[in-house]
Amino acid sequence: MDCQSDAEAMSAEKIKAIVKDVMQRAAFLVKAANDLPRRGDDFELCNSFSAFTAFMEQQETRIRLMLDSLMRNAGCPTRLPKLNSDVEEYLGRIVMVDDRVVERVGIVMDELDRGGREDVEVPKTVIGAESVKKRKAEAEAKFQEQIQTCDPGLVLAERLRRAHEEATGVVESCPKPQKEYGFESFIDNSYNAFIPKLVTKHHALSRMETTGMIIIDEDVGSDGSKRYLSVDDSAALHPYLYEIQNFVVPDVQLKSKAPSEFMDISKTPLTMVENVEDLRRIKRSVKQLRRVCCRFRASSLPKLSGIHLSYSNIDKD
Repeated sequence: MDCQSDAEAMSAEKIKAIVKDVMQRAAFLVKAANDLPRRGDDFELCNSFSAFTAFMEQQETRIRLMLDSLMRNAGCPTRLPKLNSDVEEYLGRIVMVDDRVVERVGIVMDELDRGGREDVEVPKTVIGAESVKKRKAEAEAKFQEQIQTCDPGLVLAERLRRAHEEATGVVESCPKPQKEYGFESFIDNSYNAFIPKLVTKHHALSRMETTGMIIIDEDVGSDGSKRYLSVDDSAALHPYLYEIQNFVVPDVQLKSKAPSEFMDISKTPLTMVENVEDLRRIKRSVKQLRRVCCRFRASSLPKLSGIHLSYSNIDKD
């Protein structure tokens, strides 16, 4: 009996020690859990994983495409905010588009209501009414007489204005380059998704590896099939979208320097590119420079889709 009572006392003490150890470990566990980031703390713990960050960027791009398609189909296309923007900016754009849709619906309803009416008022003919064209001609002649008797300078300005209007009205428009040289079929002005065609991507930044992850869109497309969105660097909206978002101004450009003294325009050499060999020679010379100015603009003449491209530096154009 004494041995049995001693064994029970030892087992009771052992249980108490185990319970005490468990309580201490539970207290340490609760303390460690309280130190972890909560669900509402901007997902700091989840953002530390590259796969989660890539997944969130892919979903944001997908939502932007859906919003753009929805607004375009509603007849109110708008420019969405940049990536990684706040939710309030997206809500502001959505509310603005919603107001446009409501306004257009009201206009359409008014037109339908007006078209369904039968009491159309036909203007009555008044016998003996003066001609509108005659009154306009008399008013124009009276106005010209006032100008001529007022100031000769105004008369000269009026003549110059009419001469300019006549000259601009008879300008011969050159044919469009895409029609003249036969590359009109390669120009795509539709709302289809942009697909980069760059074979070699220069000045590209290294990205995190996100291979092996595929996003399945449960919404059925127009063809009745599901869409699979894979995390691929080439599937971006812009070939240099990642580089633009992570662009950092070099320290050399942030330092102030003395202004450069440019030569007179009459002494600055000008080189015109007339063939492919001239263009290649200009390309080789530009690649050796550290700073170069590039101007790219379209022609302002009507019905001419030409372009003007020029490079300049301190020494030559």
